[in-house]
Amino acid sequence: MKAFWTCLILICLSTSIHSQVEIDFSMGLQMGNTSYNQNYPYFTTFKSGFFVGAALVKELNPTYAIKADIQFSQKGHKITGTKTIGFGLLETIPATRRYIEFIPHLERKFSSRLVLFAGGGFAYKLSEKFNDRSTAVLTNRNDILLHTGLHYYLDKTYLILSLKRSFTESDGIQYTNEEGNPIQNLNSRNINILFGMGFRI
Repeated sequence: MKAFWTCLILICLSTSIHSQVEIDFSMGLQMGNTSYNQNYPYFTTFKSGFFVGAALVKELNPTYAIKADIQFSQKGHKITGTKTIGFGLLETIPATRRYIEFIPHLERKFSSRLVLFAGGGFAYKLSEKFNDRSTAVLTNRNDILLHTGLHYYLDKTYLILSLKRSFTESDGIQYTNEEGNPIQNLNSRNINILFGMGFRI
């Protein structure tokens, strides 16, 4: 969390130096799930999380702008059953991950209110909890992601609807099957739907 506030202060200082650059603040809810490969024997469902961030925005012309966004992001999923037994026959187990994410975007304005954006990103995992217990060893801390969506402007305030999808293995937990044996060659990737609000100054 300290890294997030340090980056936020640097953004504000940079904005004061370069007045032609605007600054965004954003926050909201993200509904997250995790996709695993076929070796994973459990079902996962969506779990609520949140995000809060700040960004620098530079207009290239009346249509296009570039944006450098940094977010504190809480993601995760719930485990609700097994593929051999079915849903509802296993205690719901939450998994929560927290990241600092750097997400550069390209924005494309389609009207005075509607802006579409897309970009890649890099996430550094701060912590992970499984069944509300902190994971001691995180072998995979870095995550590469794609973030795309739209902003709908109401003057300087805007609504956010977007999708965030990771492309690298997002945890380092050693999972076991129903018999307690380790699952080999397992990987997982985050997927999140974001709903929120932002303000540009």
